[in-house]
Amino acid sequence: MKSQPELQAPPTFPFARNPSALNAAKTLRDLSPLKSVGLHKLKGDRNGQWAMAVNGPWRICFEFRRGDAYNVEIVDYSGG
Repeated sequence: MKSQPELQAPPTFPFARNPSALNAAKTLRDLSPLKSVGLHKLKGDRNGQWAMAVNGPWRICFEFRRGDAYNVEIVDYSGG
């Protein structure tokens, strides 16, 4: 019998527990000095969104307009 893959819970990481840096940012430049988050613009079906690394395959994806983040979600980018 094949065992079921273990489900991973979203990571406990400062952005996941307390998105204060994203909330405090008034421009994307406020986030870009944080090199460890790997802020990058998304393409394709996520065109117009930005992503930041959280932990392992996890990313925070969001739209950023007029100093505010919208449609914020934590996404597993592992493809599984």
